[in-house]
Amino acid sequence: MEKLVIKIGSSSLINNGRELNYELINGIARQASILKDEGVAFVIVTSGAIASGKMILGQHNGNEVRNQVLAAVGQRPLLNAWGNAFDRYGIHSGLFLFSEEDLSKPRLPLVEAIDEGIVPIINANDTVSISEIRKLAISADNDRLASFVARFLIGADKLILLTDAQGVLDAQKQVIESIEQMEDVDRIGWFDKTDLGTGGIDSKLKEARDFITDASKIAYIAGASIEDVILKIVRGEKVGTRVTLPNQAFLNFIW
Repeated sequence: MEKLVIKIGSSSLINNGRELNYELINGIARQASILKDEGVAFVIVTSGAIASGKMILGQHNGNEVRNQVLAAVGQRPLLNAWGNAFDRYGIHSGLFLFSEEDLSKPRLPLVEAIDEGIVPIINANDTVSISEIRKLAISADNDRLASFVARFLIGADKLILLTDAQGVLDAQKQVIESIEQMEDVDRIGWFDKTDLGTGGIDSKLKEARDFITDASKIAYIAGASIEDVILKIVRGEKVGTRVTLPNQAFLNFIW
C-alpha cells in the first residue's frame, strides 16, 4: 500500500475569504476514490478552521482567545465539507484533532484507520491548543504537522503540500520542476505567505527537507488548483516541484 499525506492550506480552501472551496474538496475526494482502487491510502491534513470561522463571525481582533473561538465555530463546516465529500464517493473518513500533547499518542488508531480504508482528516486542535496560533513547536503550522505525521506516525511514501503557488518559483516566478541538488536550491528566488495561513513556500521547503530521509521518500509542492494534481503526482507526471534533495543539503539555505 502506497501512503500519501496531503496538506491543503487555508488560502486554497477558502474562496476569496467568502466561502469554502467545495470544488477543491470534492475534487480531492474524487481523486482519493480513484487511487483507493489502485491501492493508495490517503491522509488529509487540513487547514482552514480559523479562516472558516472568520466567514461566520467576522474578522478577529488579534486576541488568542478570539482565534480559538473562531476555530471552534469554523471547524464544524470545514470538517463537514470533508466528510460529505468522501461520503459522496463511498469512503469513510475520520477526524483526528491534535494538540501538542497528543502527537506522541495517536499512531496506532491512525494506522488502524488507514488499514481499514478510512481517510483520516487531521487538523491542529486550535480550540484547546494555541500552539499553532503562537507558531510554536510541532504544530507551528500545518506544513510541519503534515511532515511530522508523514515521517513519525504513518511512514508515508509521499508528502504532498498543496498551495496557491504552482510550485517553488525561481526569480522569474517560473516553477522549478525538481529540487534534487544544491544547484536547484540556488535557483529559488520567490517566497510567498498568504494572509490566511501560517506557512509559506519557505515553510514547505523546510518540511519537505525534513521528510526526505532516504531515497524512497518524495515530497511535492504543487498548486491546489491544478486539475487532478494528486493523480498526476502519483502517476509520475511533471507537476509542481518534486523535492528529493536530502535534508542536510537544505540546512544552510533555510536557516
